[in-house]
Amino acid sequence: KDRLVLAFKKEQVAKIAFRQPDGAELIVERPPTPDGGPSGEWKVVAPLAGPARTFKVAAVLWTLGALKAGALGEENPKDWGKFGLDPKAKSVALFGFDGKELARLLIGKDVLGKQATAYLRGTRDQVVEGDTSRLAELPAKVEDLLEPTDGGK
Repeated sequence: KDRLVLAFKKEQVAKIAFRQPDGAELIVERPPTPDGGPSGEWKVVAPLAGPARTFKVAAVLWTLGALKAGALGEENPKDWGKFGLDPKAKSVALFGFDGKELARLLIGKDVLGKQATAYLRGTRDQVVEGDTSRLAELPAKVEDLLEPTDGGK
């Protein structure tokens, strides 16, 4: 069975919303090109506005697209919260140019007894266990994605 946690096409992603457990959101988006395709230029739109580090956004998309489940858990659990996979969970949502959600990753509690492993919820309604070291690249604050505007000095 396919162990990819998220199913999406990178070129269809126009907006990424990173949400922290405290509710803080970091949002980047890229405008479509005149022919409707994806431009290569990402911009941070919240909580501050400015040019994004395009290589960093590309790395995040690659990481999310390659994320595999280490172990498959419960399908459609009655209580997602016991895994830390509730609306307060750290999450990454990917949206297309039409504004529709393409994929969402929820990052829950650490798996007891397994180092660098947390409960995840991706495209399927199933709890999976994933390697959190791969998720270390996910931006947590705007400085992680905002291109420095001082010329890097």
